[in-house]
Amino acid sequence: SGLTPLQFCNNAVDLKICDSPGVEEMAAWVGENRHLGAGSGLQALGFRVDLRKSIEAAFEVVFWHLEQHLHEEDKVVLRFSPIFVEHLLCKVARF
Repeated sequence: SGLTPLQFCNNAVDLKICDSPGVEEMAAWVGENRHLGAGSGLQALGFRVDLRKSIEAAFEVVFWHLEQHLHEEDKVVLRFSPIFVEHLLCKVARF
């Protein structure tokens, strides 16, 4: 758990050494690390963050909402993925 393994994974994905984590995998990571930025972002958006499963469900809700409503061109520019959504949520509480 923690940011270092996540950043290592993200870099390995960028270098095409491994595949990007799926939505459920990233949701589980966010649930395990709910005290970090993505958990704070979900809380700022009004989601309950007291239980791991509620965090996981909230992450998936945000991911699938963006998946459905972003234009395809925007997804390409943003490199939309579960990693992107985790990064986005980390920024929400800061602004």
